[in-house]
Amino acid sequence: MTHFFSSPGRHPAAVVDALRELGITEVVVDEEVTGDGFWHVAAFGSLPSDEAAVSDTERRMRRIAQDADARYDGWQATSTTRDQRHR
Repeated sequence: MTHFFSSPGRHPAAVVDALRELGITEVVVDEEVTGDGFWHVAAFGSLPSDEAAVSDTERRMRRIAQDADARYDGWQATSTTRDQRHR
């Protein structure tokens, strides 16, 4: 499961810190090529085993984004049949 965040105008250190507190340490942070201060975060974790756990994880990610004044852009799971992106 890969979670996507964006942070316009500032480095998303608060997002990264909150993810690490949840035990998500595989995180990539990158600024857009234009240098306009629009940052993107991709955080890699395992896919929860049931729908309730997925919903709980989404709520946590939205809360992290809200607390950090960023945006949660959804998540993506890769399967053998197709890629699915959820928003």
